[in-house]
Amino acid sequence: AQLNVSVDGLLLLLLLILSTASVRSFVMIPVPTPTRMITTSLNNWFDEIIEMATLGPSERRLKKAKERQQINDDYDAGDSRSVSDDDLTPAAFRLEISRLDAERERQSSTAAVASEEPQFTGESFSSLLVKKYGAQLDVDLRPVTSFGKTSIYVAIMPLKAFGTRKSRFEAELPYLQHLQAVVEVLEKYGQLEEYVEFLEETEKRPRGGTSPLIAVTWKMELSDEEVGVIT
Repeated sequence: AQLNVSVDGLLLLLLLILSTASVRSFVMIPVPTPTRMITTSLNNWFDEIIEMATLGPSERRLKKAKERQQINDDYDAGDSRSVSDDDLTPAAFRLEISRLDAERERQSSTAAVASEEPQFTGESFSSLLVKKYGAQLDVDLRPVTSFGKTSIYVAIMPLKAFGTRKSRFEAELPYLQHLQAVVEVLEKYGQLEEYVEFLEETEKRPRGGTSPLIAVTWKMELSDEEVGVIT
């Protein structure tokens, strides 16, 4: 019985020694990376024991909630730093993992919102023309030179039937591809949204059978260099 008591006493004494600050300081001395991984696990184990011994369940939950809130506050403030090897303590490691999780979640949410935004295409352009004027119409980018200065106008004109002698489109697909090209030019120079707004609000209508025919035109705001690229 005396032998058993002595063994139990020695084990208790050993646990008390391992939990002291002097041993923890010794364990956290910088060491090569492979050994540091083992050291970090020991430090994490020590922290968990001390935290469980000193804090109740509700206090531990409150502590972790405050840590997560601090991570969100740091992220909102633009703090995107990562922990270095010198900061590789268990608490810092847990904070870094939580910060990375929060950052991934924010990026996923941003990507999801961006993917939900409708994209304006050549087919969308055709649908808008039909909705506005009741029929598919031809659209072209036309350079107009006045007083030595060239400008680019988006012109909406009557459309000849696909595949006819006077039509420049053999079928609907080449027509939609052409509208797509016009959309891409407007988008490239940051004027697509403004043009769509103009088209939705204008009361002008294209007319055929007149000489010259009447087109609905809209002038693009471009520099001389940009005009040269388009023409």
